[in-house]
Amino acid sequence: MTKRKRLFTTLLMATTILAAMAQQKKITLKTDSPQDNGEVMMYIQPLNAGAQDDAQKMVQTGTSFSADTETSSYGLYRVICIRNQTQTFLPIYIPEGKNDNSIKLEITAKGPIAVEGNDNKALSAYATKVFDADQTLWTAQNVGWQGYADMLGGYMTAADSILSLYACSSTVSQYIRLWACTSAYNAFSSLPNITKTKAFDIPLRLEDIIGEPSKTLDTPLASLFPTASQLISSTMPRQATLTQKMETLFANYKCEEIRNTVANNMLQNFITKFNYQRDYDSGLAELTALTEQYSLDGKYLKTFVSNRATIAGTPFPEGLTFVDKDGKQHSISELKGKYVYIDLWASWCVPCCKEVPHLQKLEAELANENVTFLSISIDKTAEPWLKKMNELQMHGNQWLDTGSKLANALNVRGIPFFVIYDKEGKLYKYNAPRPSSGEQLKSLLESLK
Repeated sequence: MTKRKRLFTTLLMATTILAAMAQQKKITLKTDSPQDNGEVMMYIQPLNAGAQDDAQKMVQTGTSFSADTETSSYGLYRVICIRNQTQTFLPIYIPEGKNDNSIKLEITAKGPIAVEGNDNKALSAYATKVFDADQTLWTAQNVGWQGYADMLGGYMTAADSILSLYACSSTVSQYIRLWACTSAYNAFSSLPNITKTKAFDIPLRLEDIIGEPSKTLDTPLASLFPTASQLISSTMPRQATLTQKMETLFANYKCEEIRNTVANNMLQNFITKFNYQRDYDSGLAELTALTEQYSLDGKYLKTFVSNRATIAGTPFPEGLTFVDKDGKQHSISELKGKYVYIDLWASWCVPCCKEVPHLQKLEAELANENVTFLSISIDKTAEPWLKKMNELQMHGNQWLDTGSKLANALNVRGIPFFVIYDKEGKLYKYNAPRPSSGEQLKSLLESLK
């Protein structure tokens, strides 16, 4: 290596190290004496859009906790406090350029509370409000629907009150309003469990509580809240088509991060729940047009096309191979010339295992040489599969699909799941009857010639 190349390499390494160091921030939390509060552990986690960084355990030195952590692009971090086997959370704000990266906290029964700085005082005050509001909601009795509406509205009212009390930065103000909006949504989503009422029988509307969602959620900062995209999806017109939902989304939200997240969620829901056997062509046309019009991620259209395998008469998905208990590879072509009844199962699936005795009984009693049976496990590793097969004394064609390739290709949403392929390797029956259905399945299989 020449001297010039060595110098260039050294400079490149130094630049890389400095860039990595620039992405780190040392944060110190100063608390009162931990001995007065029992054992305390602190963790710190940067809040970044579209990323979920690991929480870093903070090192305790006397009454302080400190850690080097990745820098948050928003200056927002989540403090996780574990005290007396209780875990609480507190967001803190340390913007770029702040000379002192230390925060003074007081540890209370409701978690840590910042005692200096308007931004962090406001965040602490709202954390306490959410803690109290959540407890009140779940313990309330005989308050009526108006009472619940008032409680849900309390998340928004508390945010307004706190922001009027403290002069906060625009980032923290926006974060607290987002926190209020998503907290109200989480509480609203809990009402069926709290009131033992079916969701569609609840006479409250989320929009009446939080107002127009786009006024609060149309910002990249909303991506820090996992339920924000669910909230937006829930306020789309009911019974609307995917096209109508996309039109509503793109008309009301301008933030690219939010639009992409919500659009992807809607696309995933669409391809998962779509009835491919009934409406494949119309669904393909709609999804193709939307993908082109809004420059949507093409992977959903690709998945939709591959899910055509669920339509009767479609050949078995190409290129799929499986292994048996000895590690030997197999393909469905080996069984061509017979109808194949396939059981998709897994060792950890209790309902799957309960079907096995019924399946074994059916195999023993069926008098149709045109039918063969195949069980394909979607266990991720061979060991539990082999162990369960031995316990259940499973025999015959037993194959393993560790990547769930067949289940994914067939858009299977839950197991056990059963399908029948004909003698030519084409789909004959999607979502076939279970072995436990008895004569229904036996009669079907006996009729196959």
